[in-house]
Amino acid sequence: MDRQRRLGDPGFRFIGFGVRRRGGRIEAGATIVVKYYFVRKKSRRLPARWRVHRETRVRLKRGRRFISLQLPTDVEVAGRIRASALNLHAGQSFTGGVLVRWRVSAQQSFFGVLTVGHALRTQTGRGIVQVQIQNRSRTAFGQLYTLAHSRTCDAAVIKIDYADLCTLLADSTGYLKRNTVSAVPLGAAIVAAKGTAGKSFNTQETVAFNLISYVPRFRPGPSDTLPPLNHLLHVESTVDGGFQPGTSGSAWTLGGKPVAIQVGGDASNQYREGYGQVLEYIMDWTKTDVHRSCEMAHVF
Repeated sequence: MDRQRRLGDPGFRFIGFGVRRRGGRIEAGATIVVKYYFVRKKSRRLPARWRVHRETRVRLKRGRRFISLQLPTDVEVAGRIRASALNLHAGQSFTGGVLVRWRVSAQQSFFGVLTVGHALRTQTGRGIVQVQIQNRSRTAFGQLYTLAHSRTCDAAVIKIDYADLCTLLADSTGYLKRNTVSAVPLGAAIVAAKGTAGKSFNTQETVAFNLISYVPRFRPGPSDTLPPLNHLLHVESTVDGGFQPGTSGSAWTLGGKPVAIQVGGDASNQYREGYGQVLEYIMDWTKTDVHRSCEMAHVF
């Protein structure tokens, strides 16, 4: 594909795979398209070398070999993407949407709240970082256990004592010790971009959304506060303010299963559109930086 050629264009942002929108609405029965995101839409009078062609060729790896597909294209305007961040507080407020568990022995397990890393990066030079965790009227405290050092992963784990966790979630049955949650595989999420609806579970309300595209590599613009990130989903909510500041870390689901963690919202359209990092990618990071047995135990 011509991604490298596009990188020479200062107005180009990144490429995604999703569905075509017309007048802000998803086309019924839309097929998967290659979406080019720009600072603004281009003039039709541009030189041919800068125009987005109606179709483009994509190479995909299938097993040990590559296949080529000819896919239609679409153009989107990427607005001002802001890092929007149970309620968590450590200097600023953000959200924890997923509980993870790792076992160090047959008898001993540890628990942590999986959340975004951008809300904690400024705290890491101050020794042990204590995080306040709230669930309705209940409050507990945890400590920053690990933070993704890769610039392409926006994640952190807040370790919390099991007894405090049971109080926080009113669990007296041992559910948290035995329950396991599986994420939607990345491939299924891309296929689901054909207009599939999902939900974001944040601390203010449950927000329904439509999946617009999958973005393999997010390239921030000059006014964005997010760093370059890999494996993002671009979604559009049914209401304004669905992905406002303070809601990063919320869990996104498709078909009732977790698919992503919210990392930011688009300030240029009243936070009606948001971006989330694919959980399959984040959980691969936890198995390296937390423990090889790390798994999801609960979605808030």
